[in-house]
Amino acid sequence: MKTIRYCNDPFEAQVIRARLENEGIPACVINENINTMLPYATAMSDLRVQVVVDDADAERALALLAEGAETNDVAPVCPRCGSEEVVYGFWGGWNGWKRVAVFLSLFAAFTGGAVGNLQNRYYCRRCRYEFKPGGRQ
Repeated sequence: MKTIRYCNDPFEAQVIRARLENEGIPACVINENINTMLPYATAMSDLRVQVVVDDADAERALALLAEGAETNDVAPVCPRCGSEEVVYGFWGGWNGWKRVAVFLSLFAAFTGGAVGNLQNRYYCRRCRYEFKPGGRQ
């Protein structure tokens, strides 16, 4: 099995898996539910949601995804300043409350609890503005 794509969330991975399977390429999603246990596990590359395919199908799957990337993928733009220097994730604007949230998430994971409503956001490196996908704050 070969990982062909790391994703930010399970929905994105399932869309890619479905697209590959529609083209006759069996695919599987790994680490789909890791954010339930560790809300910010996607910051660690080994724990991110992954789409994997058989080694024999890897080249064809990558070609199919590259073909779609030219037409479907649009780089996020900051709604405040118009910059394309935008990153997605929890670690963009690293302020005090985020440190506390990470600590609580890890504490909750090890004690069996859950910390909800902690979400990744887009972060503009130019103007330091944080926003949700679609430009909502």
